[in-house]
Amino acid sequence: MGDVRLTVDRLKQGLKPFSSDCLARGRWAHPICGAIDMGWSRFWSDFLRYMNFLTLYMLTSMFYTLFEGMHLLDLLRSSVIPPGHEEPRSSNTIPTHTIHCVSKLRRAGIKLNLGKDESFLVIKFKSGVIEMPPITIDDFMSSFLLNCVAYEQCHKSSSKHITTYATLLDCLVNTYKDVEYLCDRDIIENCFGNDGEVARFINNLGKDVAFDMDRCYLAKLFNDVHHYYGNTWHVQWASFKYTYFDTPWSFISAFAALILLILTFMQTFYTVLSYYHP
Repeated sequence: MGDVRLTVDRLKQGLKPFSSDCLARGRWAHPICGAIDMGWSRFWSDFLRYMNFLTLYMLTSMFYTLFEGMHLLDLLRSSVIPPGHEEPRSSNTIPTHTIHCVSKLRRAGIKLNLGKDESFLVIKFKSGVIEMPPITIDDFMSSFLLNCVAYEQCHKSSSKHITTYATLLDCLVNTYKDVEYLCDRDIIENCFGNDGEVARFINNLGKDVAFDMDRCYLAKLFNDVHHYYGNTWHVQWASFKYTYFDTPWSFISAFAALILLILTFMQTFYTVLSYYHP
């Protein structure tokens, strides 16, 4: 009975690990049956030897080729680029213009609202409203954006999505007040520091970058915002509302001035009327 239990326990152990002698002879060693001829064991020997000498460079090359990325950063960068937002293959016939900062856009009646898309690169403009998905500015995101901009500047064949986004932020933000407004609209979540530090980071992020604005994926948005801003009626009406109706106190003062103007007109009217009809 003891011999049977011993035999069962040894069977449960399975095959022993490969040994150099067995591999050299092209055999496997079993704890009970001994050496067993296995014709394809030599294949495993060559395969294991190949795997031992496979370099890290070859492994990473195989990995990046499998996922169609030139670099690990490129894989991460490509994951945030939404489908359907590719760069145009040819330049626009109309030159692309940059846009003004948030403060000036608001004076022209252009609003900035929170977008609902998952990728922060999906930015839309319609009927005087720019929709921007939220983005969290922290240590990770700042490093990610800086490295992506540097990567796109170094690789000519790479798309310039992050560089375009950095340029857009640089256009929108001039001072800490612009960052404060974007934070109030929940477009930027500031985990980086105060609003002034975020403004300096954004301005440095888009500084001295080179790319073709006419072929960027936001070229149409840049032109649409520029044309809307250049409309005289939009600017004058928005400037009037911004000056007199932006805060409750400005509205009260404007309303009081209007009442005073009406009373003055009525007083003048009755004075003239009493002169001709005493």
